[in-house]
Amino acid sequence: LDALDALESEVGDEAGLMPTLLRKLALRDVPLERRREWLSRYGGLAAAHGQTDAARAAFEELVAHEGGHLAAVRWLAADAAARGDAEASERHDARLVATGGVPPEEQRAARRRLAARARGQERLGDAETHLWAAVELAAGAEQVELLVELEAVYAEAQRWADLVVVLNHHIATVADDDSRLPLELRRVAVLADELGTPNLAVEAAQAAVERDGARPPLLSALAGVLARVAAASSDDDEAAARWRETAAARGRLDDFAGTADALLAALERKPADASLVDELATLLGDLGDTARLRRAHELHLGTLDGAARLPLLHQL
Repeated sequence: LDALDALESEVGDEAGLMPTLLRKLALRDVPLERRREWLSRYGGLAAAHGQTDAARAAFEELVAHEGGHLAAVRWLAADAAARGDAEASERHDARLVATGGVPPEEQRAARRRLAARARGQERLGDAETHLWAAVELAAGAEQVELLVELEAVYAEAQRWADLVVVLNHHIATVADDDSRLPLELRRVAVLADELGTPNLAVEAAQAAVERDGARPPLLSALAGVLARVAAASSDDDEAAARWRETAAARGRLDDFAGTADALLAALERKPADASLVDELATLLGDLGDTARLRRAHELHLGTLDGAARLPLLHQL
């Protein structure tokens, strides 16, 4: 059989070689190394001649003996995908990522397929593992799609702290301001709403404004989380300071009514602060808002004694 094999191989008689290899594979007590070689050759010939069932059987046996046979694993993975066999695809993609010598782009593709199937079966932990492995195999710009998938996995699992970690990494990889903006806003929202850490949300919003400039959505988000911190604070000095920061952000948005609201809230926490009264008097005077101006004077009046009250009483 070896002589016949050599002759058919030399003359290129593939139609004759395939039965010869089958006869050799039927032999018993053959060293495993030789059987693996015959399986590899027979599987390759069967695949080339469109005999997919025969190729599949040969390659399945081959990878059972030699799990790292790259050509066999590749063919089996492609065959399973073509047949729509999810179970076989899972098995062969897992073999593919465990096989040495697989180029990074091919490993990434297999990891993404594994992650997609895991998500479909609600195995979010497995999806996370495969996606992070794919991220490690990708360059900065190539990571973006993978990071978006990871964000979706963590949102589905309500793992908000992990989502913030991915958003931090995602934001750092994006050079375009317009693409980065929704990521910045989402990070602020997750920190404030899902994790209940508005102070961290303020830091994230401030960093975004410093990096990307006074963009209205960022300023609005900053003002919102500053107001939450101020309203929740039990310390009057801290609360007043945060309300003043809120007013500054609202002012940069030309939201003068919102600025007045924030300054009035600051004055309610520190009614003795004359500088707040002066700011409010100027702003509310320009707005023609006598009702809130009266409220500001009344708050401040309660902190004054004797003759110091007279000018304010006169204004009221």
